[in-house]
Amino acid sequence: MDKSRIPNFYKMPINERLDAVYEKGLISKKDYQLLKNQQQQLDINSADKMIENVIGVMGMPIGLGLTF
Repeated sequence: MDKSRIPNFYKMPINERLDAVYEKGLISKKDYQLLKNQQQQLDINSADKMIENVIGVMGMPIGLGLTF
């Protein structure tokens, strides 16, 4: 079963991409809801426990390579 192929993924609006990935079973319901609600940013207190000398948190985009 080919889970990685989603035709015209790059042409979809972001919310439709997220829906497509979830519908294919590539992410859990919990992860889907976090991404949909934009609640995925690491909070400063959690970051401070992960590395030393934390001064902030920087968001980074998440993308998928679907044609490998």
